[in-house]
Formats: sequence, structure tokens, C-alpha cells
Amino acid sequence: RSTLFPYTTLFRSSIMNGTVTETLKGGQFKIKLENGMDCIGTLGGKLRMNSIKIIPGDEVLVDLSPYDITKCRIIFRERNTINTPNK
Repeated sequence: RSTLFPYTTLFRSSIMNGTVTETLKGGQFKIKLENGMDCIGTLGGKLRMNSIKIIPGDEVLVDLSPYDITKCRIIFRERNTINTPNK
């Protein structure tokens, strides 16, 4: 397949860990990645569909855009016992 599709490596996504530092307008978040870079992220499909709440301080897994590394999509929120209210 790699001989038929030589540009597949260009469109591979890179997944990284990060921490939400700020909530922005329009459902966007400022995220500090593990390598020290900042990016602006939005919620991925299942997170948005299930109304998963993200607050500053949450550890998240993001999928970086191959076109612009300052844009990303949040695909998973790590479970914190610190930010989760007791039930």
C-alpha cells in the first residue's frame, strides 16, 4: 500500500498528552503540550456528543493537525480525582 499511496505519512496524525490551561470562547481550549508548546483545541466527536465537561487543569490526550501544529482536537480526558466532584 505504501507504494500506491506515497503521501499517507503526510496525513498521519500525532497524538500527545497535554494539560488544559484556559477555557476560550466557542468551545475551544488552550492546551499546554508535554513538549512545552501551546495549542488551541476543540472537543472531538464522542466527547462533544456525550457532553463531557473539560475544565482548566484536566489532563487530556490531543490529536495534532498535520497542517497547523497550533490546532488540535481533544480525543480523551484523563480521569482526575482532584477535579471530579464527590457523588
